[in-house]
Amino acid sequence: MRMFDDTFMSAVFDRRKKETELLIQTIFGRDDIKVTSTKAQVDVSNVYGRKIRLDILAHDSQKKAYNIEVQREMAGASVQRARYYAAMVDASLLDTAQQFAELPERYTIFITEEDMFGKGIPAYHAENTIAELGGRPLGDGGHIIYVNGQYRDVNTPIGALMHDFSCTDADNIITPMLRDRVRYLK
Repeated sequence: MRMFDDTFMSAVFDRRKKETELLIQTIFGRDDIKVTSTKAQVDVSNVYGRKIRLDILAHDSQKKAYNIEVQREMAGASVQRARYYAAMVDASLLDTAQQFAELPERYTIFITEEDMFGKGIPAYHAENTIAELGGRPLGDGGHIIYVNGQYRDVNTPIGALMHDFSCTDADNIITPMLRDRVRYLK
């Protein structure tokens, strides 16, 4: 098993703030994101249709929400699925009395084993834009990111992370915190 396997990935990150923080910080290339909560395999119900199970749902100190999905099969990482997951997470982020302006920023992150768009770059950022205004960002707080699991330049943080996600042997994992966690679980 490796972190690209759904069940094992859940075990590595479930309720593990520091590990999830490392994951998010690496994807964003920033070290100022502080995770305040994280849970794996979160069910989000929908009385009108299909429910979903989130691989990881985390929140940071700025109240931003992060839904992280790991996909081995490209069919499971379709842009329509990303859209649906984003909508379902958004729908779960406000209480009845809250105003829409209080909707926190949300990141839906798909870590795909293969390069979703085939361009060889580490991550693809999808944003809603206004076509008539020259592609200006809408600024709705919704973000979708596809992380390329085939990107393995271990001289970069995201390349090392994707290398680590593919390792079956903990001794081959580069990132010490993840190596220790995987070793413990195995």
